[in-house]
Amino acid sequence: MVEVSKKVLRIFFILLIISSSQKCLGQNRKISGKVLDSKSFEEIPYVNISVVGTLLGTMSDITGEFTLSVPVNSKYTVGFSCLGYQSQEVAIYSDTTFTVLLKPTSVEVKEITITPDETAYSIIKKVVRNKPIYALENCTSQEYELYTKGLVIFRKFNYKKDSSLNTRLFKKEFEQFAVVSEDDNVPGIPGYMIESLSKVYTLKFPERERRDMLSLNIEGTIFNQTEMLDELINNQLQINLYNNQVQLFNRTFISPLANSGKMFYKYALSDTVLVAGERCLEIHFFPKQKENLCFSGTLWISESTFIPKRISAHTSIKTDINFIENIHIYQDFEQINNISVPTELRIGITALNLLVNVLSVKDKYILSEPKPTSFYTEKLTSDRLKTNKFSLEEKRQKYFSDFDNLALTNLNDLSNNTKIKAFSKLIEMSITGYYKTSNFDIGPWILGYSHNPIEGNRFRLGGNTTANLSPRFNIDGYMAYGIKDDKLKGSINTQFFFDKNRWGLVGFRYGSDLVNIGTQNPFEQLDAFFALTSAIKGGLYVNHVNLKSVYEQIDVFQRFTIKASFTVSDYKPAGDDFVFAFYADDAKTEIATDYRSTEIKGSLLFHPGNNYVVDGNRRFLTSNNSFPLVELSFTKGIKNLFGGNFGYHKINLSLKQKILTSGFGYFNYLTSYEQTFGQAVYPLLNVLEGNESTWRSSSAFNLVDNGTIVADQLLLARAEWHFDGSIARKIPLIKFLNIRLLTGVNIAVGRFNESRNGHYDADNNPGGILSFTNPSGLPTSAFQPLRKGQPYSEMYWGIENIFKIFRLDFIYRANSYYKDYSSEFGLKISGRFGF
Repeated sequence: MVEVSKKVLRIFFILLIISSSQKCLGQNRKISGKVLDSKSFEEIPYVNISVVGTLLGTMSDITGEFTLSVPVNSKYTVGFSCLGYQSQEVAIYSDTTFTVLLKPTSVEVKEITITPDETAYSIIKKVVRNKPIYALENCTSQEYELYTKGLVIFRKFNYKKDSSLNTRLFKKEFEQFAVVSEDDNVPGIPGYMIESLSKVYTLKFPERERRDMLSLNIEGTIFNQTEMLDELINNQLQINLYNNQVQLFNRTFISPLANSGKMFYKYALSDTVLVAGERCLEIHFFPKQKENLCFSGTLWISESTFIPKRISAHTSIKTDINFIENIHIYQDFEQINNISVPTELRIGITALNLLVNVLSVKDKYILSEPKPTSFYTEKLTSDRLKTNKFSLEEKRQKYFSDFDNLALTNLNDLSNNTKIKAFSKLIEMSITGYYKTSNFDIGPWILGYSHNPIEGNRFRLGGNTTANLSPRFNIDGYMAYGIKDDKLKGSINTQFFFDKNRWGLVGFRYGSDLVNIGTQNPFEQLDAFFALTSAIKGGLYVNHVNLKSVYEQIDVFQRFTIKASFTVSDYKPAGDDFVFAFYADDAKTEIATDYRSTEIKGSLLFHPGNNYVVDGNRRFLTSNNSFPLVELSFTKGIKNLFGGNFGYHKINLSLKQKILTSGFGYFNYLTSYEQTFGQAVYPLLNVLEGNESTWRSSSAFNLVDNGTIVADQLLLARAEWHFDGSIARKIPLIKFLNIRLLTGVNIAVGRFNESRNGHYDADNNPGGILSFTNPSGLPTSAFQPLRKGQPYSEMYWGIENIFKIFRLDFIYRANSYYKDYSSEFGLKISGRFGF
């Protein structure tokens, strides 16, 4: 009986304990919230969150949100800590949802002593060793849904200074629409927000990529070219910290998971934590040299597979990127079909008076299930686009914060504010060079006025239509008038897109203007600053050109374009300083000064690894250092067709590439081979593009007089190295002045067929075509043939980043053979807005 009573008593106590435990568990409740940067209001991912005095804890996700189960007490304290931010403890009473603002700290290597941790590095070695197994490059194809959100916040001008102007300029707008940081009381108003949802398909071989835009929305006060902004953002978001290198703002950063990471980083094992339910090793990393293009931050490595689960990285101001104060990158990874794929990426940037926050989410992956090659060139139909019109709403519910919703509301109000609209228009004009309206772009304004010896004061007005007026038709052109020569000049170019998905178009161009001999692509102004400063480059060898051309182009497949054109051009010497004449008949009895060329031209453009950014009815090629850009062209000059004076043909092959190197800056090169077969006057041959202005041209030989050095067989080589990496920054003077060094060389090797294209002489050169005098008896202007064994070369050294904009080049001619047609030394200036 006693034994039975003891057993009953034990059971009673066990049941009491269980019921008490269940009661305690039942009294637990969940709290949730978001962690934000107190300065930029960017969400902070991967913040360690714990209830002080307990083992309860969690970590914020990539959007800064968290959920934590806590006991029901009248009061408890929650701690928040994250590398790069001041730790903070918050007393919680009855709140269930709240927002925490963490103050950023300046994290520098010199302030933190990291003991070399071989355990941490042994983990990194395992991650590197596993790369070939889990790398995304193993997939033959990829398919995923891509959601992108970008937000730009404008702060007051000179917000770091106490200026009365700050309190007056846009005072009302800042009071009404700004969000004020609790940390430094600096207001900022939203500039624009862009969202896009698309389906992306990639094929490894042959290299193909298709992107179907499902939904696109932009709200803002400037830059309303939604397609271009979306493509620019997505081109910059091709970041994978699992790779060896990361390209940001024309710089190549070494990833903390690079194969050579130990050369650049120090690692320290911190803890073992749960990340998305998986045990991960937490490792902190710091650059060994603060000037190196490296990151500081934290890695979370899967304990079972040794692949990254999360990475938090940020740059230092010591990395020397113009206008950029800091960059924060947060990236999440998942393992799908034994492949590590990036899923969520958040980038926060502080630059001048701008705060930029971009989110990119990739999900619904399908790997190594390639579709037919033809699929990657198909076009998304308008019906499918209409079906997905409201597909952004689902993403907003998941990824929009209260701050995003407030910014979107304020943007709608700001877009109707007269003062903001006017100021935004000025910013847009200063950056793009055009005054943009819904249907027309007027400009570029920088070419509105110039001066040259032939025209004197020159006034110009130009512009183009936009895709909003017509997505199929495009018209661009300009009109110009010279006071001195009292002549009206101009150009008009019309295009019709018959297949915009493959950029298939036909066009017609008419132009009438002054053109320097040796200038490529007349009437297509590629360098507005150079054209303004040099006008017609200050040279005397100038023709008045009338051009009529029809052309067609199409992308045969991705990154491979073919072009064809038929052009009739009339040339007439302009001004009194250029005297030109040739024999127009086989009997060498008729001397003429004006001539006509009739040309058929075909070209192939292959740019593997490079993408186009589309801006309405225009597109621009973005550079990539993976492969060179290759162009091959053939031109046939047809004699007697539409009055053409000469029969000849030309071939041209060129390769161009920009190579980014970590720590050593970047390297540009261009090499081309040109040859003209047949007989033609020398302005139609291969003429070195000269430059007699004070403004440097990247396409010219900057010490050569315009139109004076000629060849019918020409090999060009250009190379330029920019020492803006960490190596050059170790030189004290360069570091103090915040300048960058560069060096380069331009070389031209070739020959000129004097017996076919030189001056006619009945005794010594009966096959020549040029006359020594014009019909009026004046001696013709001289030129210098490029001689075999006598290359022309220029070497130069430069200083750039002067006031972060200007560049100064000291140029030296290495060969005295061409001294009569070029300067020995030169000092050229140029401008470049870059990072």
